[in-house]
Parts: sequence; structure tokens; C-alpha cells
Amino acid sequence: MEYKVRNYSDGLFAKLADFYRETIGGVFHSIKKGHRFLEKILLKPHFDPKRDLFVAEMGDTVVGLLLIISERKINRIVLNCYVHHNFPYQRAASALWEKGIHRCHEIGGDKIHVCLHENFRAGRDFFSESGFSPVRVHIELERDLDEALLLDKEPEIGRVVHFNEGDEPLLAELQNRIFTGSWGFSPNSTEEIEYYLDLTQCRVSDALLLKDGEKVIGYFWAHPSIGGDSSQKKGRIHMFGITPEFQGRGLGRKLLRIGLENMKDKEYKTVELTVDEENHPAIVLYDSMGFGEKFTSIWYEQSIQNQP
Repeated sequence: MEYKVRNYSDGLFAKLADFYRETIGGVFHSIKKGHRFLEKILLKPHFDPKRDLFVAEMGDTVVGLLLIISERKINRIVLNCYVHHNFPYQRAASALWEKGIHRCHEIGGDKIHVCLHENFRAGRDFFSESGFSPVRVHIELERDLDEALLLDKEPEIGRVVHFNEGDEPLLAELQNRIFTGSWGFSPNSTEEIEYYLDLTQCRVSDALLLKDGEKVIGYFWAHPSIGGDSSQKKGRIHMFGITPEFQGRGLGRKLLRIGLENMKDKEYKTVELTVDEENHPAIVLYDSMGFGEKFTSIWYEQSIQNQP
């Protein structure tokens, strides 16, 4: 039997939510959580699920999905391709990509990216055979918050305060000032910051700002791990950084330590984050703060102009 691939429609919601819950690592422990998370995915800014989400079915069963995420500000498209573990990845992914490639041409841009776990051989083989080449490595790090945080002399400047409701425009401007030009970073609007805060279920008390007087010079944005078992209290550092003119003064280390202490006080047991393999200063900092490597993920790239 051949796979049938079609665009998302509201009538597919229940089946797709169940697929999401069963497939994305099995991390959603209830039907309600799976449905709620899919609802949020479908509301992503600048994402049209009826054009940018493809669903592969065999008979009446959803076997795979392909999300096409346009990041027009940096002229790239990001793919997320999932196939149910009961079905061969190659066949379902091929059927999805055959449809998705036409949508990528409609959107336009310079390049298409997909990120794959280092051990996901089926996915890596498929995209390599489809003309994608590895371009970047990201490292997943983790730290046990039961371990003591080392105290050392810290800079006197820098006062840490909690993020407040209404600070979303400030956070968007700050994040863009720090990270614009970094590989793979697409500048965010206030609307997108509000979306990600809601998607990650970030509490106001988990996001911190670093100030020099009244000037905001850094931020620490953490949240519960999406879909994780709440009893394990695993947290994720979404992003944190210091504005360029204040870097190199030890303020990143100070803010990271305070952020970790804040998470520990809220009874998080472990914290994880992702760092670019080529961001050597950040890797040195995380290593000195007790983070250890869990695995790596590889970004693959294909030029849109090279697609048939």
C-alpha cells in the first residue's frame, strides 16, 4: 500500500495529536498534553499549517509529518520530519519530501536546513541521499543541580531582576542585539517572543534580566523541558547572553550562576541546554560551571536553487 500525503486540515487534528504524542520521543504523558502542544504548534507566527504542514497516511493511520518553517529574515527554511517508529523512515520521509519540496520553492530563500540527532542514522542517510550536506554541529549539555555551584569572585556591576509581564518588547530587542549575525539565529519580533514564552510554559520567575543601573545588558531565559515528566523537574536554558559591549567582564558567568541557583531554588533537578560547537567561549564557560555533554545534533543544508 502506498502512502497518501496531503496538507493538514482541521479534520486531521485528533489523529495528528495522537501521532505527536506517540512519536516525539513519547514525552507527552497524556492525551490532553499532546493535544495542547499541537494546538500551540499550529499557532506559530508566520506558519500556515494548511500549506506548511504535510501529513503522510497509510490507510486511516498517520505515519509521518513534515513541518516547513520559513525564516524569511535570514532567507532559510527549517524542516522537521517525523515518522512513526512502526514504519520505515525512508519511504515515509521520501513521500513527504516529494510534496514538501514544491512548497519550499514557493516560499523561496537561499537554503533549507534540517537538524538530526547524531545517532539517527535513518534520517541522516535519507537527507544525505537527498542532497543535503552537514554544515554545523550543536552540542546538548546537561547539569545535575544537586551538585554544588562553585562560588568565586564576581564583578560588582550587574544587578539581576525578574522578567515582568510587558517586558516582551524589551526581551525581543535585547535578544536580537546579542544574537543577530550568529549562525542560524533569526531575529524575533515581540509576537514571536510572546509565542515562545507561552509554548515553553515559561514562568515569569524563570526569566531573569541583568541590569547596569537602569540599562538592561543581559538575560537568562529558562523553562521546564517541553513534554518532560513534571515529577523529574528537568529545566532547559532556552537562551542567555550579554550585550556585546559588556562581554568579557565575567558577567555571563555571574548571570549563569544566579540563573542556575534560581532554578535550583524552584526544585529543578537537572538543567539542559544546546550550544553551537563553534561557540568556544560559551563551551568553556559551561564546562567550568559543571555541564557535561549528552549528545550532538548535526545540521544539514541544501541550497533551494539546487532543488529540482
